[in-house]
Amino acid sequence: MALQSIKNVMDSLGLTDEFLISKRFELQNAIAAQGRSKRSEAGRVRGRRRVEESRAFELREALLEWRDRPSAQRPSLRKFAAKLGTNHQLLSYYLERLDVWMADRYSKLVVDLDAIEQVRPLDEMELRRRKICQTRAAEHAEAEKVRVKVRTTLVIVKRALADGGQHVGADLIQFLKSVDKRRHPEAYLIARQCRVRKSTHIEKH
Repeated sequence: MALQSIKNVMDSLGLTDEFLISKRFELQNAIAAQGRSKRSEAGRVRGRRRVEESRAFELREALLEWRDRPSAQRPSLRKFAAKLGTNHQLLSYYLERLDVWMADRYSKLVVDLDAIEQVRPLDEMELRRRKICQTRAAEHAEAEKVRVKVRTTLVIVKRALADGGQHVGADLIQFLKSVDKRRHPEAYLIARQCRVRKSTHIEKH
C-alpha cells in the first residue's frame, strides 16, 4: 500500500518512471560537468579539452542525426565539426565509437527498468520499452562488430589493390558492397574500384 501511495503521488506530479529514466543521462552529464569545472583551475592547459568533454553528449547526439542523413544531403565531417564549434579529430573519434556508446546507453536503460521491476511489476508500456531497448542495444552492438570487420577488410583489400588487385577475394568485395554506405562510405568507394580478374573469380562491377 505504501509503495502504491508513493507511486500515485509521483504520477500526480508528473514524475513517471519514463520521465525519471529520461533524466538519468542529463543528471549524469550535469554531475560530470560540475566535477570537471571544479578541477579546471588545476589544469588550465587542458581547459579546452575539458570543455569538449562536457559537450560529449551533445556532440554524439548531433552525430547520430548527421550519420542517418543520405550522403548527398549532409556536409563533410570537417564542415560539420566547424558548424558545431569543435574539431574534426574529436568528432571522428566520437563517430568511430558511436555504436559502442549507443549500445551502452540502451543497456543502461534496460538496467534501470530491471531495477524498477525489483520494486514492482512493470506495466505494459514499460515492458515494451525494455524490449525495444534490448533490441536497440543488440543492433548497435552488431553494428560495432560490422565496423571492426569493415576496417579489417579495408586493410586487406587496399594492400591487395596496391599489389595489382590480383589477390582480392570476391567475398571481401561483396562484403564491402553489402554494408551501409552511409556509415561506411570508404568501403563502398573501394569496392567500386575493384575490377574483375577472371583468374581470381572477382565479380565484375
